Amino acid sequence: MKDKSQIKFFCGKCLVDKLNNNKVTTTIEQSKESISQMKTQQQEIRTKENQARLNYYKIILDQIMDFKRSMDDSLEELYKQLQQYIFPIQKENQEIQYSFNYFEDIK
Repeated sequence: MKDKSQIKFFCGKCLVDKLNNNKVTTTIEQSKESISQMKTQQQEIRTKENQARLNYYKIILDQIMDFKRSMDDSLEELYKQLQQYIFPIQKENQEIQYSFNYFEDIK
């Protein structure tokens, strides 16, 4: 239909068919656009959900690492304190052994 003047030569049924075809084409295009928009929205929603989960797990991971550092520091301090208790006891044991050996040698 290159010229609008050709419309007057179509029969009534042809005009209805032509209008219906235009509506169908428009409806198909609108459907394609709606589907495309829905897909885009779904992708955006999934991306936001994934980012939220990722942020949540990163926060948990950071908290775990902070807790681990705190525990490592506490255990290191405890280890040093225990070493301070052990050293004098070991020294005393050496002195006792030395003195015992000395008395054994004198006999």
